[in-house]
Amino acid sequence: MLERLNNNRIAHYLQSLIRRSSHLREEDLKEVLEFFPFSVKEGEENPNFYAVKLFREVKEKVDKNTLSRKLSVDLQTVESLLSAQSFEVYFPVAKRGKAFLAKALVIPLGGETSLILEGVSQKTVKALENLTNKRFFLTFSRGFDFKTDSFMLAVFSALSFGKKAENFAFTGVLSEEGHIEEVQHVREKLETARKERVPLVFPSECMNRIEKLREFMENLTIPVAILPSGRGGLSTEIFEREFSFQKEYLEEVFHIDEGLFYTEPFENTLKSFENFAGWIEKLSHRLASLKGKVDFKVALTSKVLMMSFLAGVRFSKARLKVDFYELRNREGYSKVLSLEDDLPCGGEKRLIESFKPGGEVKEVFISTSERPIKEGRLLVRIPSGEKLNRNLLETACQVNDLLRGENFGCVHLKIEAPNSFAFALGYMLEDYKCFILNHFSAGEYVPVYRIGGEGRGKIYLLNAFSINMLEKMPAHVEFDEVSLDEVLQLIREEGFRSYISHLSTAQVLSELLKEQVEQNRVNIKLPHGAKAVVFQLKVRPPEGGVFGVEDLKDIIERGLFSFYKVRVFY
Repeated sequence: MLERLNNNRIAHYLQSLIRRSSHLREEDLKEVLEFFPFSVKEGEENPNFYAVKLFREVKEKVDKNTLSRKLSVDLQTVESLLSAQSFEVYFPVAKRGKAFLAKALVIPLGGETSLILEGVSQKTVKALENLTNKRFFLTFSRGFDFKTDSFMLAVFSALSFGKKAENFAFTGVLSEEGHIEEVQHVREKLETARKERVPLVFPSECMNRIEKLREFMENLTIPVAILPSGRGGLSTEIFEREFSFQKEYLEEVFHIDEGLFYTEPFENTLKSFENFAGWIEKLSHRLASLKGKVDFKVALTSKVLMMSFLAGVRFSKARLKVDFYELRNREGYSKVLSLEDDLPCGGEKRLIESFKPGGEVKEVFISTSERPIKEGRLLVRIPSGEKLNRNLLETACQVNDLLRGENFGCVHLKIEAPNSFAFALGYMLEDYKCFILNHFSAGEYVPVYRIGGEGRGKIYLLNAFSINMLEKMPAHVEFDEVSLDEVLQLIREEGFRSYISHLSTAQVLSELLKEQVEQNRVNIKLPHGAKAVVFQLKVRPPEGGVFGVEDLKDIIERGLFSFYKVRVFY
């Protein structure tokens, strides 16, 4: 059969064999071995890429002697080819102004020689062997002009960094001395990687040697500066010098449109804080979308107290690891604290004092100095100076515990403390309490932003998702499958509003979620930042019919349903 198919159809056929490899027929495997290795044609999918993956999937069934003869290698190399850990790494290929993402399948081999199925020059192979001190098997998912060596950085990265490299794309030519040299069509390649939402590492002034690449892959830090203009003229250049990679390069690699430095003019207005809130929300969302695919941490500096607090809230909700930096002198920044999700609070010494004279709490005032005790004010006094610097996390933890334990509605929040403390407190508190953030300006506190306080009902509970639910275009919609336990935690923490259109579904979800779910058949528009949970069945009702309560209970009992968490951004 294979002799009648072109490369694309052979590749698709091999992919189908991989999907049903546990039921692979002996005659199908024999036929693939008979025609392997396949000749590679430019612009077509490469059957060799999928054939090797199939052989590895069913290695116990492969005739190793035949494979050894076909590849002209010894049995030890065949064993290594079938059993050694493999890596698949992206690289872009461009021709005539157009680019596509291809993959290299890289398998480190024992022995003295590398094994390449396509027309890669021996000079290129030798350079990679010398740079990595490894022998390897190499094949590609697509055919292209093998005279280009722009895939070298990808292969080097797979051999050097293993699985960590699989979530990146790489393009660059390597010299034998370890220089990363420029390649053509970088703009087109970046645009292709952006469409595929894959970070692309490419040659630049700050990525010009493999030592720089190693530093990038092993200690990736993304700097975020919140230094709005009009705040003492502090330069972001000083902060950027602390890190190895320019922010412009990182923005291009990770396709960050919001920019990593917030330097907009600062005004003591609600509009100014709303602009900042929109930026920090989008940026934290973009960085969160990389988490789990790319190992990194955020390095942050900020010079406006309530911006620091709000940044702490947003980065905490995104579950990002953050190092906070402060300018210690005009020459450079120093890291003053590190925060990550579920960081335990240490220390037993009581570092704070609180005063609540009575009446309904309308204001929380946190200060390092003496302040008047007023009715309606919860006053929290924290250490100052070096004592606070030594106990930043412990102090923020104790204030967090105090505020979470208090029963008050939406109150004004005023802070007189370093930015690092404000950030740490925001990170710990998130938006579990409702605060009207107050910024100190011209001798008085000005309300500038409200956080939290929507109460029960943040989550939109849906039994379907439609494009008609979007407020405007373009829109970015994220879908993540979540477990029932995760849904229960979400609605317990944030509440929900039901937009379940069928009564039977609402009744069954009431039992499943242990909360009263109302039928609510209305049209909705999801705003920027909206979070929804979609209940999705894996079976369809009979034509013209709907599932009743008993039908749905049976479907749920058989596990034929899913929940999806949805986020909407414009």
